[in-house]
Amino acid sequence: MKIQYFFKKIENPEPYKIYFEGKLKRIKKFFPKKEEVILNIEFSHPTKRKNFYVEFNLGLNHKKNIRATFESSNPFEAIDKAIDKLVAQLKKLKLEPNK
Repeated sequence: MKIQYFFKKIENPEPYKIYFEGKLKRIKKFFPKKEEVILNIEFSHPTKRKNFYVEFNLGLNHKKNIRATFESSNPFEAIDKAIDKLVAQLKKLKLEPNK
């Protein structure tokens, strides 16, 4: 799995990146190590809405894209809820997690 991070208007992205790495275990278990999957993560803190915005774009073998977004005043809640949405969509596609 190839992961690309895009941080917008975030002064110190390292704590968030570490938090993402811990939470992405829930997504990584759906894919074998050899499968080519690209995950783009956008994390921003716009000044107008004063909320943190998280967007996941997951490309599956150039055939299907899955997108999950969430916005919240708490950055960690936004990350958790967006990952919950992404996992629900993967389960809906009937992808089985690897153990």
